Amino acid sequence: MQTRDFIIVGSGSGGCVPIGIIDAEIRPGRQRVTDAELIADVRARSGTVLYPTGTCHMRADRADMILSDHAGD
Repeated sequence: MQTRDFIIVGSGSGGCVPIGIIDAEIRPGRQRVTDAELIADVRARSGTVLYPTGTCHMRADRADMILSDHAGD
């Protein structure tokens, strides 16, 4: 039996506990056995809902964006 045959659930400080045995694998399938194949499958079927860039300013006045070590003096 391989690691991927178990359903693992974290149980806090007690570690991970196997809670069942997988009867049949649907995706990615037993034909994908190497790490590279598994990683490629996850990349092909995953995505994100996060905005793909950094941050942007939300202020109307550019002068509001000036930072100073003496702010509030």
